[in-house]
Amino acid sequence: MTIDKIKPGEKYFSDKVISNARKNYQEFEAKATILGSYPIKIYLEPTHKCNIKCNICTVNRKNFNHDMPLEIFEKVKTQLFPTAAEVNFYLDGEPLLAENFSYMASACSEYTFLPKINTNGTHMPDHIIDILAEQGFFVNFSIDAASTELFEKIRCGAKFQTVVQNILKLKKKQEVCKNRRAHIRIATTLSLNNIEEAPEIIGFAHNHGIRDVMFNPYNNPKDSANMLMNDPERVMASIEKAMALADTHKIRFSAFKKIGNRIAAHQNNWNDFALPVDDYAPFYLESFNPYEGDCGYPWTNTVIAANGNVLSCCRYQHCMGNISKKYFVDIWNNRKYRGMRLQKNYHKCRGVTCDMHAYSMWNGPTERAFPSENE
Repeated sequence: MTIDKIKPGEKYFSDKVISNARKNYQEFEAKATILGSYPIKIYLEPTHKCNIKCNICTVNRKNFNHDMPLEIFEKVKTQLFPTAAEVNFYLDGEPLLAENFSYMASACSEYTFLPKINTNGTHMPDHIIDILAEQGFFVNFSIDAASTELFEKIRCGAKFQTVVQNILKLKKKQEVCKNRRAHIRIATTLSLNNIEEAPEIIGFAHNHGIRDVMFNPYNNPKDSANMLMNDPERVMASIEKAMALADTHKIRFSAFKKIGNRIAAHQNNWNDFALPVDDYAPFYLESFNPYEGDCGYPWTNTVIAANGNVLSCCRYQHCMGNISKKYFVDIWNNRKYRGMRLQKNYHKCRGVTCDMHAYSMWNGPTERAFPSENE
């Protein structure tokens, strides 16, 4: 049974989460500017620290390089966790380096949302692996090449074999814990430097028993020569080869909607086969990305940085307030947020060009994950 079939009181989400999600849908469809619902997808940054230096990373760590204080986490937990369908424990830093990550992860057991995390896979002591498996985390491993040489060239300071060993250790622990919500996905950032790795990543996933891969586009204006839009034909050829291989191996894949003037006819296979995590994973949340200017982020998503700043979305272009100074609900409906929801086109969000429209991984929501009261 997939998430779109879940009725109130059944399966895994609480009635409070489903009720909030329904209201959120209604307010998004009505383009309401003042919301009675809370965001259903949360990004929370446990730490801004990182232990490697990737040549694809654009994050400036000079002035802000510390963990989220527990007092800020408690505010997020109290004000946002009860109505969330998904909480992503990552933003810029390597979340597993956070001193309080174990405490934060353990707090998930009080709620019904799907906990997600992005990790470079280099720092995974046994107690971290245990808690990820026991709490049923959806773990995205960032792997940009399937060979040692290219992987370590891209992810400077990381050891390919260490990451592979950690993936296998987590997978084994998940099998012992038998938590069907626990899931592993390979998340690959593609540039012209590694675009031919797309089919190799699918092969890597198949060889290691991983059934989910996501391809993300590299976007760094300072390194424009390696951005995918410079060679759409080459990019799409590699992606299409990877997708065909994924279909053969029954590996779930997700990719970007367009590159330059090329629009993909088939950018995911979510509905082609079921995985255990489908009972818990609101995949529809990843479909609220802007394509024709109709962005759902100002309604469905919010981001809490490690210093308490509330950011507009995972592109973190605009600071909307700080949760350590004001209640989230007051920030959620302040003048900045209301102005953002009034926009007609999100290609220039509050006047700043958004990189999402250049790739547009999904063309808007196609179906509801939570049925209406009458369904």
